Amino acid sequence: LLDRHGRPAYRNERAEAIIAARDGLLADAYGIATTLPAQTRALHQAIAAAMLLAGGPDSADDALTHAAAAMRRIPVSRRPPNGPLILTVVPAPTAGRGPAPGEPGAVAVLISDPDRRSRIDTAGLASAYGLTRRESDLAALIADGFGPAEAAESLGISIGTARHYLKQVFEKTETHRQAELVRLLLHSFIAPDSGAAAGR
Repeated sequence: LLDRHGRPAYRNERAEAIIAARDGLLADAYGIATTLPAQTRALHQAIAAAMLLAGGPDSADDALTHAAAAMRRIPVSRRPPNGPLILTVVPAPTAGRGPAPGEPGAVAVLISDPDRRSRIDTAGLASAYGLTRRESDLAALIADGFGPAEAAESLGISIGTARHYLKQVFEKTETHRQAELVRLLLHSFIAPDSGAAAGR
């Protein structure tokens, strides 16, 4: 998570490990960058665009439309044989009332490593929040960096059905935006054997 100045405000353990490797993605107390100038420019442009939209509407319908419009994906090259990381940049929920009008808000940068994806404990998630199997499967895909349309295609359902499921997930987990939902899932529902999921 980046604060309204673009400075890292929170990084989970996996993000820390990726940054410590200094292979593609770099970060310090002042911001994040990549090892290639063109990719850094694209990342900073995506962050700036998401900042302008952060702290926006709170309803589930508005949040879905908001996230789809704001989402940007940036490939980040790494040293061979590693494939690129995929950074998904989205507006993030802010504490309290959010930024004042015209003031930038917070941004989430979700890191997807195609060579090693986290596996969400969908059974535990469903049990904890009363989600259906489809709802928990959709939530797991969102946590893996999928947008609603991509998740719908992966599950073989319509985008309308996916949006309905995601609204239900927001309500049941008491979250309001995708970034907030992802943070909850990555904090509490990573499966114990996710480290063995390389190449999935």
